[in-house]
Amino acid sequence: MLPAKEVNTRTGNLVIHSEDSIIGRSIENYGEYCWSEIELIKNHIGTNDFIIDVGAGVGTHSVALGPHCGKVLSIEADNKNHDLLVKNLAINMCKNITPNHMALGSEFKKVGTNFNYSKTTITDNGDVIMTALDNIQGFPAVNLIKVSANGMELPILMGAKNTMSYFKCQVVVDVSDKASKPFIIDYLRGLNYNVYEFKCPLFTTANHKRNSKNLFGDAAKDIIFATFTEPNSRLTQV
Repeated sequence: MLPAKEVNTRTGNLVIHSEDSIIGRSIENYGEYCWSEIELIKNHIGTNDFIIDVGAGVGTHSVALGPHCGKVLSIEADNKNHDLLVKNLAINMCKNITPNHMALGSEFKKVGTNFNYSKTTITDNGDVIMTALDNIQGFPAVNLIKVSANGMELPILMGAKNTMSYFKCQVVVDVSDKASKPFIIDYLRGLNYNVYEFKCPLFTTANHKRNSKNLFGDAAKDIIFATFTEPNSRLTQV
């Protein structure tokens, strides 16, 4: 069993992987992870909105966004991350957040995961169900989809084409590979989205614990924000 610990954060207590050098380290030292991305999403959702968090990990974003929307569907493929996600939803009494242990892509098949904390990737062999978001029926109106999937971003978006086009929902994509970024942008533009980019620093002096020690240097998440309307935040259009 992997070592884990419960720590206090800006949004309540979270159980983290003790040896996670990115998300766990950030939460333990700063009491948050990529808070400016969470703020970006909060600025574009309403209290009755339905959000899909693809690649929810241990629940950092889902738990933070739950109080600001109507419902969150948190999808996580890796069982180790999913176990902590379920624990964190229970600890924080997140009644409007539903965890789902599955993978999203552009096709239906069984897959596995190569666990590496926040850098966990999908593998070909395993017993986790992968399907396209478009294959899942019965959604209420989808207002925002957030994708954090370590190389699976484009297949996930391709498998969500009908959902995105029908609901005209906002899309937030954590770009894990610079080489894939232009393809993601072109795909979203092809669906008539206005596409913007946003850099989310892993360290900010305004962190929850007011810890002035910078553990991540200039590292920042590369984020794409796509919308059919004008964004509520100052973003750079691409």
